[in-house]
Order: sequence, then C-alpha cells, then structure tokens
Amino acid sequence: MSNRAGLAYLLAIVFMSGSMSATPQQPEPPEAPPQLPPQMQQPVPEPRTPPQRPSPQDQDSIFGDARNLEPVTGSWNPLRTEEGYVLGSLASVARRGVFVQTVEGEIKLGRFSSRGGFLDRSCFEAGVAEIESNTGVPATFQERQEIINRCTELINPWPFSNYDENLWAAVQRAGGDFILMFYRRYLVVPFTDSPNLFAKIYFVDPEILPVGAQKTASGLIFSRNFHYAQGSLEGRIVKASLNGIVRKTYEIIMQVGHAGDVFRAFSISDKDLFDFAIKTMATGRFVRVSFYELFSIVAIPQALVRGYDTDYRVFRIEVLPEPPPIGPPEARP
Repeated sequence: MSNRAGLAYLLAIVFMSGSMSATPQQPEPPEAPPQLPPQMQQPVPEPRTPPQRPSPQDQDSIFGDARNLEPVTGSWNPLRTEEGYVLGSLASVARRGVFVQTVEGEIKLGRFSSRGGFLDRSCFEAGVAEIESNTGVPATFQERQEIINRCTELINPWPFSNYDENLWAAVQRAGGDFILMFYRRYLVVPFTDSPNLFAKIYFVDPEILPVGAQKTASGLIFSRNFHYAQGSLEGRIVKASLNGIVRKTYEIIMQVGHAGDVFRAFSISDKDLFDFAIKTMATGRFVRVSFYELFSIVAIPQALVRGYDTDYRVFRIEVLPEPPPIGPPEARP
C-alpha cells in the first residue's frame, strides 16, 4: 500500500505541474492615468480655418479686380497732390478717433521689407560738395552718413487712412496677402493720421502679364541724346503715382532686388509706359527697369518747367522670371 500511495502521489505532482505550465499567466492591465479636475483640463483647440478672401463682385466691398484697375488721371483739385498705387503687404490696420473715427493702417512696400526710403542723390551730392568746399578736404564717412540721413525720404512702412470706419473689418481680411492699393494724397486731411486716403484694394494676379512682356517709351529725344549714364535695375515697382497740382509728372519707386529695404526713385515721361508700370504692379512680378541719368543742364530745366522729382528717366520696363528663393539651399523646396 505504501508503494502504491507513493506512486499515486508522484503522478499527481507531475499532472499538476504540467497543467500549471500549460496555462500562461495573463498580464495585469495598466493603471489608468489620474484624471485632472475639470477646471485644470486644457480645452481641445478647434481646427483653424483660413480667412476667406473677399469677392471682387461684392457690391459693398472695397476690393476690385486687378484686371480692371482704376485709371490714374489726376485732378485739378488744389488740395490733391498725388494719385496712384502702392504694392506690398498689410502691416497693421485699426480704428482710431473719438468724435470722428477713421481707419488707419500701414503697408510694408514690396517683399520682406521693414523700414527704409530712397536717397535724393542731388541732395547728397550738393551736401558733399558744400562740406568739401568749406573744409578743403574730402568729406568723412560720418559726414557722408549724416548727409544720407538728411537726404533720405522714408517711405516704408507706407501709411494710409479712410474716413469710413466700417471698412476696418474688410481691410483686415487682406492681411498676409500681396495687395495693390489705389490712393489719393491731399495737402490737408483733418482727423486722420495720414494724408493718403485709399479708395480701392486689389489682390495681385501674376497671369495678367507673362514673363518677357515689355514696354519701351516713345519720344525721349532729350533724354536719349543728353544723358551721361544709362543703366538698369531689377526688382519690383512698389509705388507709381501722378504727382503735382499744376505741373504733373509720373513718378515710380522701385524695391531693388528680391527683398529688403533698398528703394530707388525714377521719373517717367511717357503715359503708356507709366500705365504698363502699374500693370506690372498688378501682377506682383519681378521687373527690369532701364533708365537714363540726365545731364544737369537738361534735368534742371525739366524739373523747373515740368516738376520732375528725379534726374532719371525710365525708357523701358521688362517682366522677368521670379528669382530663386532666399535662404540656404537646404531650406529651399
């Protein structure tokens, strides 16, 4: 009996060990993370929808179609000194005023600009000549910098205003876009921060003009035969205006290069070329501006009679391909 009992005991041990090894042990479920009180939980952000670009067909909108621009014709209004277009991106817009509320804002001219202006070279050369004639020695670097600061007209950011405070929300919708703004400038504009009253806003359309489109001025007999320098610059035309009250001239300002705060001012004698300059602005495209620099014996009488702002006369504008993006190669697409 004892041998049989021992054998049965051994068989029971083997059977129980086999059944235990055949059944795997289930892992315990992980503990749930502690829940924060409702007042400490962060709300789930809703997906951001991009702003809707206003439709040019909106009857109550200040936005127009870039293929149908307002003509720059000027006016005999003795208070209106300038009419034209500026190209850039909206930097700020706000409603201001207590008794009379107005829309006030700024545009950064061109691409990726911050602050800057254009140098009046005649003013600069006259300032250097005056210092050198008084001292008998060449002007120092510091003296030249002081003359540059005195002879530079700051135009960026470019301010604008409007008396209709209800346009504030509409102008805000243009933020972040490359826009063309039609404006009129007056000698006296009460209750506003700027003398530039905008009338229309257009979104640029690169399809208006193809790459390679160009326009050459007709005439320019004096400029073609009485100039001592001829050159060209590449960039974007960021301002085109008809200046003056009685003596009216076509003037443009160019952002030199793909981006930055270097600007140059030019005068245009041909209206068709001026209209073509505005059309290139409506595309936002890169252009090449070819110009003559006149002898003083020609430039000064023209400035006295016609009122030109510069000694440079543009004779050709050509649409160029967009330059490669700025930045290191690894950052480019």
